[in-house]
Amino acid sequence: MKKSDINLLLAFLGIMVAFCSYQFVYKKMEERTAALEARNAQMRTEIATMESWLPDKEFYESEMDRMHDEISRMVREFPANVLPEDDIKLAYQMDNRLTGDYVFVNSMSFTDPVASYTTTYDTSKADISQVNPITVEPLYPVYTLYNTQVNMGIDCSYGGIKDMIETIYNKKERKAIDSIVLSFDETTGRLGGSLAMTSYFLYGTDTVYMEPDLHEVNKGTDNIFGTVESSEDDDN
Repeated sequence: MKKSDINLLLAFLGIMVAFCSYQFVYKKMEERTAALEARNAQMRTEIATMESWLPDKEFYESEMDRMHDEISRMVREFPANVLPEDDIKLAYQMDNRLTGDYVFVNSMSFTDPVASYTTTYDTSKADISQVNPITVEPLYPVYTLYNTQVNMGIDCSYGGIKDMIETIYNKKERKAIDSIVLSFDETTGRLGGSLAMTSYFLYGTDTVYMEPDLHEVNKGTDNIFGTVESSEDDDN
């Protein structure tokens, strides 16, 4: 091999070494450097954001305590569960056909509970989305709000239905009247129709569900005619 050919081969090998060094070493280092610079820029932004919070640190801490207390207060306002027995007891307490302002519940039907809302703590849509997400679930548990509806067939007086509405809302048991449909009976002078009511309860709280105390109902009597039996007949 001629000396010129050897020089040419060495030059080619030098070019290949330089190309490989650029392509597989320098370029990779350059990409890593760019990524690190981008990460540093992001971290500088995060640091600046966090430093901007420092003057208001005490305010944020006090607001967190206040909001935690507010959440706890709101959670305590909801029962842990609502079963048909609860609405049956409510209807029984309001049912009185012997008074002038009366309500008589002659039928009841119930729907299964439906989940209407679940709390979430997603920070991905916050204005500070560049800050690493913080796990908050252990501090703020997840609650699920359920609702269930009862439909009642009722006979009532005008004063009675007003008292029923007032009783339901004065109890503050997270119940809402959805609709009342009544018609006037000219023969009896009474109102008849239906009432739909929704009850709400919260799952995931520490509240313990308390079963309603349903008193025993007398089913009958041994003396259906109410006769008076003389003790003298027994003696004879």
